[in-house]
Amino acid sequence: MKPVKAVKTEMKELPQEVMVEIFLRLPVKSLLRFKCVCKHWLSLISDPNFAKHHFQRSSLNLTHKILYTLHFVAWSWDFNAPFVDHSALSRIQLPLAFVPANINWMRMVGSCRGFLLVALNDNILLNDLIIWNPSTGSCKRVPQPPTWDNKFAFLCGFGYDVSTDDYIIVQVSYKNWEAYLDDEVIIFETFSVKSNSWKIVDVHGLNCTYINLRNDDVDTPRVGSFLNGYIHWLAWCKDGERANQGAIIAFDLNENKNGLRLHEVPLPDDFIHEYSDLGVFGGWLGLIEMNAPDQLNIRVMKEYGVKSSWVNLITVSLLNIPSDFISPMFMFLCKDGEVVGVYDGVGFVKYSDRGGELLEPPNNPHGRSRFYSTASVYTETLLSLPSNHGDQG
Repeated sequence: MKPVKAVKTEMKELPQEVMVEIFLRLPVKSLLRFKCVCKHWLSLISDPNFAKHHFQRSSLNLTHKILYTLHFVAWSWDFNAPFVDHSALSRIQLPLAFVPANINWMRMVGSCRGFLLVALNDNILLNDLIIWNPSTGSCKRVPQPPTWDNKFAFLCGFGYDVSTDDYIIVQVSYKNWEAYLDDEVIIFETFSVKSNSWKIVDVHGLNCTYINLRNDDVDTPRVGSFLNGYIHWLAWCKDGERANQGAIIAFDLNENKNGLRLHEVPLPDDFIHEYSDLGVFGGWLGLIEMNAPDQLNIRVMKEYGVKSSWVNLITVSLLNIPSDFISPMFMFLCKDGEVVGVYDGVGFVKYSDRGGELLEPPNNPHGRSRFYSTASVYTETLLSLPSNHGDQG
């Protein structure tokens, strides 16, 4: 093996564009180490434009990972790797300065461009939020919204507004539990990372007559799926002729665009809302449906907003899953078209997208656990948040 000095000398002789092309193909973990080699490499890898190009290439290659929580510990797994490859699983620690001393619960409530939105401790109020880049370890604590006291959140989401280069958090809440029971007016709020502030959105004209579809678990806010500049939720109409019917609602993160910021995306006619959820698969909006106790189906909308474009992506059998429960919320698409599912909170199973056959036997790296996990998919990134407001580590 050549010494580092010799490698560095050879790299110096390469044209700048060739060196950049090599670095763009490397994983984030290697690039973070290479920042310590010399000032030139530090400058190149720290360049925001390099970070953007690196992320774009990683996204196109679908080099994604799953981050899931167990207790208040986070684990990252490269789900493109075989289950037997234990080197693909690693424990990731939130910076201690951002972890409350009394932490007893941690949940992923959003993922966007390599950043994760993490909720700590409270399952309903969602007042203790952190934006975290698990690849670089950087964190930002989100200040409490002005309406935080006794608020009952039932929808939440995290996305990116390309028109302003800003990351946005969305929360839809009732002012308290009694208001939820009485169907009173909701509170619609957005948080801008750039301005480090919350804003109450005028809901008059949004026609937001929806509640969390997961009516048997109303104390768990539904996490939205970000696609095409919108955050999407599977919700439940609560008024009028469509009461108790499912609906996909989409919220536009661009507040300067003309038109309604909240609109519906059509569902297929034969949709049944029990035990269903929403996701993004290969750049398409997707429905994950438990059509039977032993069968799970994924449909995708090939042309966004067009009802007739819903097509079946995969149907899989759950008969070989060693659990009474596989979550329709946690299904992810690999770069080779394979589909990974999370069962029993911390176990994984992989299917082929051609016929839905079981490719790898179910694998649970932690054994049976009474602590249920939440999971989110992310892409490793060198990106930084667009503002230095607030505490970051």
